[in-house]
Amino acid sequence: MPCYQIITCSVEFKAQNLLLLKKAIESLSIKIQSSNRNSISFYNVGRLVTINTETQQILGSGMNEKELISFSNTLKRFYSEVVISEVAAKQKWITKKLSDRKFQLVKY
Repeated sequence: MPCYQIITCSVEFKAQNLLLLKKAIESLSIKIQSSNRNSISFYNVGRLVTINTETQQILGSGMNEKELISFSNTLKRFYSEVVISEVAAKQKWITKKLSDRKFQLVKY
């Protein structure tokens, strides 16, 4: 494959709260390059990733479909964890992480 060729793939990602999405991205130790009302852009392993907040798609330049789906799933897990933490804090619940994908919320 020529080095000047850019491969772009996209997957659907429904994030309702952009502030929580930014927290999730930053919790992956990724620095956000640019952010506005319509998109969030950052580099993941040297590849540009853009989340279009209007179409709810993640676009990964230079990533194949498998890599993009894997990254998308990881981001979804971190986004869910941030959302659970925020809701628990607002409701004054205690959050206990049971496993990678399971949480327990207990009221004070």
